[in-house]
Amino acid sequence: MKKDVVKIEAMNDKFTQMNSIAKQGAIVFLGSSVFSEFPVCELARSFDLDETIYNRSVKDLSIYEAFDLLKSSVTDLCPRKLFIEIGEADIQTEGFDPEDFIAKYEFLLYTIHNETKAKIYIVSIVDKNAGPVNKLLKKMADDTGCDYIDASDAVSSSKPELKLFNLLIFHLRSGKIDFSDAMNYVSVS
Repeated sequence: MKKDVVKIEAMNDKFTQMNSIAKQGAIVFLGSSVFSEFPVCELARSFDLDETIYNRSVKDLSIYEAFDLLKSSVTDLCPRKLFIEIGEADIQTEGFDPEDFIAKYEFLLYTIHNETKAKIYIVSIVDKNAGPVNKLLKKMADDTGCDYIDASDAVSSSKPELKLFNLLIFHLRSGKIDFSDAMNYVSVS
């Protein structure tokens, strides 16, 4: 897969500038198309979620490009939680090899584990053809000590962004939820 070097350099510059005012120890989202268009910060505010969240996602980000963004999008922020959603661009490429993809993804996780203390959540690929790869992602999450979040049916929802947020919200919170919070979150689905 050929890298879009200009896109990656521009995003590295943008993220580095943003990181100069960012708080360390926050929650970070790193992903591709679904996360790049996901208004997680706005949804978190709407549900009174008092967490600092940074979305470092890039449309059509491949697993190969994620390595080139890792420093500016993740490790410089020293996140306490990291949500990764990568794969849409990869599975749509000609000659896609699921085993190679998983091997690269596992090395990405290994690198993150070595450079941060983040709790890592792997979010499934949201694509109708991703079923077999999502099974491999779930197994990899189990093998690497990460949590797996199956978001594959979020796109088919009448409110896909709210459905995805509903799947993530319990993992975003730092503390315990009270009954009122639980009722608000249930109403999202």
